[in-house]
Formats: sequence, structure tokens, C-alpha cells
Amino acid sequence: MTRRIVNVGSETVLFSSDGQPPLAERNWALVRARAVDELTGEPPLTRMIVETDRTDITPRAAAGGLVGLVGVPARAFPALNTQSYQVGLTVSSEGYVARREAVTVAQDVNFPAVFATTNLGDLALHREPVIISGRTVLAAGGATTPVAGATVRLTGVWRTMPPANVAVPADSPLLVSLQPPTYFARTAAAGRLRRRGMTPVAGQDKRLLADAPSGSATLRLSDRVGLAGGSIFAIGQGDPERTEFLVVQAVAGATTADQPATVTLAYPTARAHAAGEVASVVTPQAPGANNVFSRECVAGDAVVFLAGLTGLNTASVVEITGGPAPAEYHLVQRFTATTDAAGYFRMPPISRVAQVEIQADDGGAHAAVTATLAPLYGVGEHHIDFVFR
Repeated sequence: MTRRIVNVGSETVLFSSDGQPPLAERNWALVRARAVDELTGEPPLTRMIVETDRTDITPRAAAGGLVGLVGVPARAFPALNTQSYQVGLTVSSEGYVARREAVTVAQDVNFPAVFATTNLGDLALHREPVIISGRTVLAAGGATTPVAGATVRLTGVWRTMPPANVAVPADSPLLVSLQPPTYFARTAAAGRLRRRGMTPVAGQDKRLLADAPSGSATLRLSDRVGLAGGSIFAIGQGDPERTEFLVVQAVAGATTADQPATVTLAYPTARAHAAGEVASVVTPQAPGANNVFSRECVAGDAVVFLAGLTGLNTASVVEITGGPAPAEYHLVQRFTATTDAAGYFRMPPISRVAQVEIQADDGGAHAAVTATLAPLYGVGEHHIDFVFR
């Protein structure tokens, strides 16, 4: 401790400094990252929201995509010299899928004398999907007429926008659209997707007894007949945008199976479900060939990129595995559509691409029409028309 005389206005006081507190007792950036749009590499233009699962740590966001968690290390990680800690970090921004990270703050034997911020580097945010829809018409004799039965399909994708002065060939469209979006993050090294048909079990339909909001980890069902740990049931059937295949982790109910029961799920629901909805027990069929992921995915992605599309031409349900997370199940669609009697088409939700090439083909009656467009994310639906001549 040192003493010195300090003049404050007309007053003279004796000042004794307590010295600098230890590093671990100071307010620090505990975790930091830079949030960027994966399509542009630039920070999002919309306001970012940062959240954490810790009440003793403060989330922060700043200009330039900077995000992080702030706190006093000695209070947040008191035993860091003997163990590592895990902190939940969620970064979201309007128009993007919320990115949830379990951040490991590594053990440091020199703590509390030494502390270093955990730097995640760039944290890529994925766009919310958009639906590409439109119409096909034939222009002839000074009039246009709708073309029914035409095939509209994705023929190429660019993951980032190519330079204006360079011709960059498109990548093959080895991607599929999922309903609902993914429940878990998967790495490209571990992720696998394969066809997995589901057959309803006769006589084992149940009713949801209470409303279940999105994110529900338990459901109250009319009975537990046919349910056990590992069972799968479908709910929300009849509406592809709300259908989910949910895996049972545990069942608690009365002594008789035909009485109401509470089901704990292996992963929370992605959609809201109303009381009275039917939950149908299903039996998984023999799996198809595995297709390896070619890009990582985060929880909430509506599109998965693959190294191939083996066995997916006629698939309606797929199974995703890989890494520590349990298997999950989704309705699946390829990026192909057929026009209706009025010439209209609607493709499944697409995301994570900066530019696409789409072709409309009426079966050879006229030359196929190809268009290149940058999806307008944030509008919900991007309309484009194809004109045969």
C-alpha cells in the first residue's frame, strides 16, 4: 500500500491506494465472438440479441457483430484451476436462425493469477428459409396460357455470391429441405442422413390432453399403450408444416396402460400442438443408405447439404444421426415441383444459398427455361415466373 498527498480543489487529502485487484477479480470479457452472415461474411444488419443460461454473467452485443459474455472470472468459474466450465451462449438476429453454443471455458492451472478470454472467432449465422414459388406460362399468338404439369427444379447453387466479373460455375444441388428444421447441431464429419419410412401401428393412436407450446419437453397423452423408452410417435399429421416424429425417453403413468400418461421426450417439440391432436405410434422401417453431410448444420436449419442423395428420390421421412446427439426424424423434400392446372408451383423452403439456378421443363414441347436468382430472404416467399415460347 502506498500513500501520497492529493489536492482536490482547495482541499489536501492523504490518499492510500489498495493496489490492483487480482486478474480473476476484475470484470472481464469471459467469452467473445464475432457474429457474421455465412453468405456474406459480414455482420448482420439487424439488431443482435445475446443470451446465456447463467444469471451471474452478463450478455453483451456491440457494433461490428461483436458478441460476448461479461463477468468476474473468480465468481463465474471459482474452481477453474482444477476443472473446465461450460457456458450456454445464444446469438440471434432478425431473419436468422438462433445460434446456440455450449462454450467450454478450459481449465487453467494458473488461475486465479492468470485468466484469458475464450475467443470463438467468427460465429456464422444461418438465414431463415424462404420459399420460391411462381408460375409457368406459354407465350404464343399474342397471349399467355398456363402450362400445367411442367417440372420446375433446382439445377445449381452458389453458397456465396460469385463476383460480378468472374464466371463461377454452380455447385450441384445436393441438398434437401426438412420439416421441421433440425433439432440438433451436427458436424460435417459426423452428420449422416438416410431414408427411414414410418408405419403407423394400428390401434395405438392417442390424444394430446393439454396444449403443448413449441419447446415442450413433456407431453400429456390419453394413454401409454405401446409406448416405452425409444418408441417413436407422429403428431400433427395432415399438416406437413406441423408434423413431427418424436422419440420417447421415458413414460410415467398409472398402473394400467390405458390411463393418461406423461411422456418425456428425447428432444423438445419444434412446433406447437393443441390439445386433442392425434399422436400415432409408428414403427421405423428398414433404413436406406447413409448420405454424409457436406456442411455442418446448427439446430433450426431447414436445409441440409449432403455429399450425395442416394435413396432419397422417393423418401418421405429421413433419419439424421451423428455425434453425441440422439437420432432425429423429419419429413423430407427434394427441390423439385410440378405445376398445377393453373401453371403455379411452390418449392420447399430453402436457405444457406446466396444464388440458385432453376429450370422449368414442360416435357419437351418447348425449350426448357433456366433462370438464376438470389433468394430474397426475409420476405417469406420469393416469386418468379417462367415463360415458354
